Amino acid sequence: DPMQYKEKIIDYLLGGQSTIYRILIQNFREQPESIDRIQVTYFALAIFTRVFLPLSKMPDKDKEALTDEIILQLIKRSLPHSGRQLTVKDAVIQYRRAYALYEMSLNNALERKFDKASSVDLTWDLYESATGKPAVGRMLEISNCSPHGA
Repeated sequence: DPMQYKEKIIDYLLGGQSTIYRILIQNFREQPESIDRIQVTYFALAIFTRVFLPLSKMPDKDKEALTDEIILQLIKRSLPHSGRQLTVKDAVIQYRRAYALYEMSLNNALERKFDKASSVDLTWDLYESATGKPAVGRMLEISNCSPHGA
């Protein structure tokens, strides 16, 4: 049953969200209240979705059902801590928009094996989405926080 992996994947995604949030506070010196936490959730889900769907060896029907369930459950768990007054339905709609925003950067990063330039682009998108601020002028922090490809 593919759903047996659901909780483990959600735990990894929750840990990933915490790490992203901590990086925004520590490395970018953002105030916790200036970070749109639900955008951090969307970013983590976008990475998961973009990597899991094409790489999973599960039958398409199973991996799509598992992905949908993980998206729904992570949004449900994250909303109470987001500081936002959103319904789950509205959050799912927002996630779809956020995924479309991240998709080009994610495709580029995957294609280029997360090299420095593609990692910077992805971190740039995350910073602007999570803070609502322009990333111009934050290049040093973005460069330092971006994962470096092999």
